[in-house]
Amino acid sequence: TGIDPKTGQKTWGYVIKGQDPVFQFMGFLYQNGGEFYNEEETEATFNSREGKEALRFLVDLHRVHNVSGPETMNNWLWNTFGPFLSPKNKYAIYETVPGMIKAGAIDRAGRIGVCTLPKRKRRGGLMGGSFLAINKKSLPEKKEAAFQLIKFLGQPQCQKWLVKQTASLSPRIDLWDWDYLKDHPEWKVGMKQFESSFPTPSAVWGRTYNILGEYIQNALVGDMTPEEALDQAAKEVNRLLEANTAATRRDPAEVKHEISVLNLMFWAVITIMIVFLVIWGWVSHRKRNVRSALIRELKTARPWFVFLSPVLLFLAVFLVYPLLDSLRLSFLAFDGINPLAVMGFKNYTFVLQNAKFWNAVWNTIYLALGGLLIMIPLAVVLAVLINEKVMGKTFFKVVYFMPVITSYVAISIVWQLILNPGETGILNNALSVLGIAPLGWLSDPSLSKPAIIIMDTWRWLGFVTMIMLAGLQGIPESLYEAARIDGAGAVQRFFHVTLPLLKPAITFVVLTHWISALQAFDQIYVLGGVRGGIQRSFQTIVSYLYEVGFVDQHFGVASAIAYILFFIIGVITAINAFWLKPHKGVEER
Repeated sequence: TGIDPKTGQKTWGYVIKGQDPVFQFMGFLYQNGGEFYNEEETEATFNSREGKEALRFLVDLHRVHNVSGPETMNNWLWNTFGPFLSPKNKYAIYETVPGMIKAGAIDRAGRIGVCTLPKRKRRGGLMGGSFLAINKKSLPEKKEAAFQLIKFLGQPQCQKWLVKQTASLSPRIDLWDWDYLKDHPEWKVGMKQFESSFPTPSAVWGRTYNILGEYIQNALVGDMTPEEALDQAAKEVNRLLEANTAATRRDPAEVKHEISVLNLMFWAVITIMIVFLVIWGWVSHRKRNVRSALIRELKTARPWFVFLSPVLLFLAVFLVYPLLDSLRLSFLAFDGINPLAVMGFKNYTFVLQNAKFWNAVWNTIYLALGGLLIMIPLAVVLAVLINEKVMGKTFFKVVYFMPVITSYVAISIVWQLILNPGETGILNNALSVLGIAPLGWLSDPSLSKPAIIIMDTWRWLGFVTMIMLAGLQGIPESLYEAARIDGAGAVQRFFHVTLPLLKPAITFVVLTHWISALQAFDQIYVLGGVRGGIQRSFQTIVSYLYEVGFVDQHFGVASAIAYILFFIIGVITAINAFWLKPHKGVEER
């Protein structure tokens, strides 16, 4: 095209900035003799030796030869499998839709020539398309109208017009001999290219595309080797294919029988647990000789049960039953479309072996601990200051507590403006006055978690301060007087009187903050999307659960994550309760 490669990466990136990394890789995979799935589409094969060589080639183009930066990968214009750099500094792109070359490149690069795809082990590219469909649940008159529209668009004259306007090949084979296609230089090559093109995989393609795209990006930015990226992607895709096969390719009667057995076992276990709890409660009360008193209390409270029955029924239908049913769903494969399939404990093992899940666990623990280590000391200092007889005490209480009653979504949007990378961000703008270069608060993985901790601390500091203030005001003044008489100074009084007696308040704050941090979602979604920013640098457990359940539509796996989270909350709560139990010596005094 006449572009000088010596002008730098920006020039090259300007031309190829629309390349999709997944389609790039797939083109190289096919050209290198590899296959995406096996013939039955039940197992991923893109992590074969040919696939790893193809991804290594793609990574080297970007990281070694500086053809393009990974940040230029998401533009819609180009759907290419190149680039190929020739010794003569010419730039070639493989394009399945030749009209887009004419529309996009000729205005930017001047002259352009068209030729068939360079061959490695074989010529091969990706062939895609679209179709029109009629919803079978539509009204009869709408079905008829839709069918007439399809018939109209299928006419030769309409198809010719669409070919010229959209640069897409007509599905009418009788138009492939059209003189326009034979004489047009780009279409002549495009028609020849179709002879060696491969269709996109059909099984769970949309979710496979998302998984593979993320891991290829990890390889492009250097977080993973091409081999690690493809092996990990294949592991996740094989899990999708296994669930898809279990749901669509097995005998429906067999699957239905397995689900019936699972349902029976599940509700039998629940029933046994309820009966056990009732018997245990009855026996324990009988041992204490309060059986008759308990019966009398139940008889007395009967009217209250009648009044509470609507609320109890509501909770049973919309809280208890969904909780129990999600436990049952955690042993199934379900995507909302295909039939249910029994997976046993495979959903749990998949989650526990998934690096994304453990990354989310680490991020959640980091954010929770970081917030506590900053928030509690600050809150104690502020509470001590407010507890003194100072003017405007009520004003400071209101000011500190205002963020707590403000919507977290609104707070996150404001902080997004504050932490915006570049000089447009409020914080970076202030730092530039001091001569400090702009920082990527949310785009730099090393800074994103501290930035989230700062925002969370600002939001919850008022709440924690009020709890500490309540604890301070509950400490008898006589203890401080006794400490003064014993010769204790201010520092000694703080560490030997104030801090031990604040342990109940600290315990409450630690427990509530842990539970809140483990459920963090709103601020993560607003600031970093469902994946929690660049390289999932601050994705939490709940945002990962949301991604698996409502983006990838693995409802069974998402339910397994929910119960693993429930278990983690229970363990951390028990540890905190044991570790921060009230000081025995203080209680005795």
